[in-house]
Amino acid sequence: MGSSTARAERPLAYEAERRSAAPPVISIAPGLFSNILLIVPTLDEENGLPLVLSQARQLGIAVVVADAGSTDRTREIASEFDTPVLNVPRGKGRGWRELLARLDYTSWEYLAMVDGDATYDLQALPRMLEHRADMVIGLRKALPGATTWVRGLGDVCFSELVSLFTGRDCPDLLSGFRIMRSSCLQRIFFTSSNFELETELTIRFLRRGFSVEWVDTEYRSRLGRSKLHVVKDGWRILRAIVYYSTVEP
Repeated sequence: MGSSTARAERPLAYEAERRSAAPPVISIAPGLFSNILLIVPTLDEENGLPLVLSQARQLGIAVVVADAGSTDRTREIASEFDTPVLNVPRGKGRGWRELLARLDYTSWEYLAMVDGDATYDLQALPRMLEHRADMVIGLRKALPGATTWVRGLGDVCFSELVSLFTGRDCPDLLSGFRIMRSSCLQRIFFTSSNFELETELTIRFLRRGFSVEWVDTEYRSRLGRSKLHVVKDGWRILRAIVYYSTVEP
């Protein structure tokens, strides 16, 4: 009984720690989609970010750029679009945890996340919102040349492995385009550090019984240099699948 109580109290304790760690640093005005806030993680994304922010502006979506120390024009471009920038640690998972700790996101029904390299078409966002699920993930439909056969094979294998471990259908584990209900995010204690963030998000939502759906979205060639290392990050993702499929969700 004591261990179950401790497990139940951990997210609450984490939430209290998250709130006391630092005050909210950004005040975001709602856009036309007043129930959703878009997070764009960046690290030297000067090539793709203008297209991402331009699409977000066309849709009327409030945006925050979570920048992990860019040395190119990424921050300047965000400023040109009047988009607030939150400085976060390097490593996608670390940046996500820092963002949740420093951004008062509880007034938003959904948080959305999309990579800053312009590989995803934000025009799919309204269709994703229509599903009203706890998490809606962009199911990547790759255009010619958008990815390599090695990465494509890895995506399929990792997704199938998660389906096997969780007993729930997972057609695309690693998509960098998704929306998540903020009330669900508040109940999860996140621990990932790098590119395994999408793995942790997907598995925790699936294993907690939250509703998760996928919506087809176009996947294009990235603009700028990829930071993903196939072997090193592939190994991290594989370990994360095993870990998050077996520990308490």
